[in-house]
Amino acid sequence: MIIVAGTIQFEPSDLNEIEPHIVEVMAHTVKENGCICYRFCRDMNVEGQFQIYEEWDNEPVLQRHLETDHIAAFLAALSDFKVLAQDIKVFEATKLRSL
Repeated sequence: MIIVAGTIQFEPSDLNEIEPHIVEVMAHTVKENGCICYRFCRDMNVEGQFQIYEEWDNEPVLQRHLETDHIAAFLAALSDFKVLAQDIKVFEATKLRSL
């Protein structure tokens, strides 16, 4: 399993314009084969910041996701807004257990 996790922060004044793009990309992405989980959540501790969390079956599935039309449209839409900070990492999970 591949896990993508991190944060992205925008100008707080832009959030009302950004959120519809996030809702749209989430709606498309959760329907993709190999997508286990795809979440953008507002960070309650940092104004304008979202927590990002994704789970994918494997690396090729993630790469196909990154080449989809809805990701291209999402990135194009986000280019209209200033990203204040971004820290997103990809992890390869080899062993999972319940907590």
